[in-house]
Amino acid sequence: MASKTLQIRNLVDQNNTPSIMLILFGINGVSSVDFVPGPNHVNVVFDEDLTSPDELASALRSAGHPINAEKPKRETASCCGGCCS
Repeated sequence: MASKTLQIRNLVDQNNTPSIMLILFGINGVSSVDFVPGPNHVNVVFDEDLTSPDELASALRSAGHPINAEKPKRETASCCGGCCS
C-alpha cells in the first residue's frame, strides 16, 4: 500500500467533498480517502499494483478537480531538517 497527499486546486468544502470521495473510491485499489489539515489537501491510500498517483490526479482532473503540481523535495535543509524538508 502507498499513500499520497494531493492538493486540489479549487475549493474543497462540504458541497464537493462527497463527489471527490466518490471519484477516488471509484478507482480500483483505493482503500482510504481522508481530508487532512491544509488548504484543500486529501490523503489517499491505494494499492500500487492497481493504480498510481497519476491515475488519481487524472480522475480528479477529469471531474473538474485539478490538483496542484507537486513541489520537488529539497535535498538539504537550512536548519535541523525537521520542518523544512
